[in-house]
Amino acid sequence: MPRQSRSHLEQKAGVTEQDLIGTAKGIIRSYLKGERGRLSAEPLISEFVRVTSEEHPNPKRMGCPANTLHTQMVSSQGTDETILKHLEECGPCLRDYVEFLDVACRQNK
Repeated sequence: MPRQSRSHLEQKAGVTEQDLIGTAKGIIRSYLKGERGRLSAEPLISEFVRVTSEEHPNPKRMGCPANTLHTQMVSSQGTDETILKHLEECGPCLRDYVEFLDVACRQNK
């Protein structure tokens, strides 16, 4: 039996790959903003951290904000869009921030 084309599968499912990517990004961003718990998005977050770390290793931490900024973000009501963009493009900062979120979440329990 021949394989169905991707566009046919997308049509059959009623969503496109871009729709799915957009939804995943929304879930990850809501976690990074502190609006969603890690457990509700664990597989997405773990994969996002892995891929970001591989694609954006940034060993010299070029353009990275101070660690105190991460702490402020965890405790504040909102997360600056510039910082979110940086987290999406810097593996070390993303790993640090996720660790800060995990610690903050444990402390709030």
